[in-house]
Amino acid sequence: MKAILLEEVGKLTITEADRPILNGPDELLIKAAAVGVCGSEIHAFRGTHPFRKPPSIQGHEVTGDVVAVGADVSAFDIGDRVFVDPQWTCGHCKWCGSGRHNLCPRKKVLGTIGWSGGLGEYIVAPEKSVYRLPEQISYVSGTLIEPLAVGVHAVSRANLATGESVVVLGTGPIGMMVAAVASVRGASPIVAVDLQPHCLEVAQNRLGVTHGLLADQGPAAERMLGINDGGSFDVVFLTVGVAPLVDEALTVVQRDGRVVFLALFDEPVQFEPFDIVGRDVSFVGSQMYNAADIQTAID
Repeated sequence: MKAILLEEVGKLTITEADRPILNGPDELLIKAAAVGVCGSEIHAFRGTHPFRKPPSIQGHEVTGDVVAVGADVSAFDIGDRVFVDPQWTCGHCKWCGSGRHNLCPRKKVLGTIGWSGGLGEYIVAPEKSVYRLPEQISYVSGTLIEPLAVGVHAVSRANLATGESVVVLGTGPIGMMVAAVASVRGASPIVAVDLQPHCLEVAQNRLGVTHGLLADQGPAAERMLGINDGGSFDVVFLTVGVAPLVDEALTVVQRDGRVVFLALFDEPVQFEPFDIVGRDVSFVGSQMYNAADIQTAID
């Protein structure tokens, strides 16, 4: 099959690769129909991702058609349209057993050395990682289930309540998804900050952001604080890995507020611990998503 191989850092090659085969009775062979390109794959290309390394066939935002099934597969047939959760977990640890398979220490992630991704023509996936793609969702739109699930999980990790105020630092695809889920959950105001006017325009016109601020037009923290009746914010989501934004987040988050980290940072982050201790601020990590998050995203 044809595949796009991350051969080494900074080098992608179109190559011939062996078509994957079913090795277990619970596995499906899926022909990729659409694949999203994620920011994490940009990090891999640049050599700054912690575990996406060459040589690998990337692509983890995948929809497609089932072309073969193992003997024990019961929920899918050949020809079914599907979305793939890019997490192949052990199924036995305490994290898998509690419904938090995103934390499985032995999981494989699609599009890495251990599990070839959708930028080849075919992928293999275990039945537990496959979801039926509703007919009204196109293959291309279905690739957005994955980043939307990231947004669902992040908002859940923040314990966001109706009426709470939110800042989203960065309105790439993940920031947009976080904003959209926060809007559905009843947050207000939702302030987004970015360098790209077109990203802010989409976020405001379509995804629930109430105030969009260009980052290069004066001190962003001061402008943010002027929006929320002069006050600070309940939750700040960091969706872009720029180290100085951590200080900005601490400047605008309120006492007993939450700063949620989704971004990958290319350099170490420094901050003043008393900014956290002195105001009971919580730092929260958000790692991918679990099965409930994916089903919520599909719904």
